[in-house]
Amino acid sequence: MGALSKRDAELKARGATVLGISVDKPGTSKNFRAKQNLTMPLLHDPQAGVADQYGVKMLEMPLAIPSVFVIDKNRQIIWKHVGENVPDRPTVDAILEALDSSAKSPPG
Repeated sequence: MGALSKRDAELKARGATVLGISVDKPGTSKNFRAKQNLTMPLLHDPQAGVADQYGVKMLEMPLAIPSVFVIDKNRQIIWKHVGENVPDRPTVDAILEALDSSAKSPPG
C-alpha cells in the first residue's frame, strides 16, 4: 500500500482512484494509514463481505487474500492480481501497465 501511495500522482494521472478495504476496526485502520503515510482511504469491512463478493475471502476467517482489482468506469474488472500469500502483491508498474492497456483498448 505504501508503494501505491508513493506513486499516487501517476495513478491519478491515469484516472485511477485507489481504495484500501480492511476488516480492522476504523481506529486501527486510521492509525495504520497515518503510520504508513497512506494517501488512499481505508474502507471498513468488518465481515469481509467485499472480499467474499470478489471471491478472495479466506476460508473460515473474516480476512481477504491480498488482492488488487482494476475496475473500469462501467464497474467491470479489467485486471486483477490475487496473491498466493501475504507478500505476493503486484508492483505499481504492473498496475500502471494494466491502466495503460485499458486506456488503449476500445470500449466494449
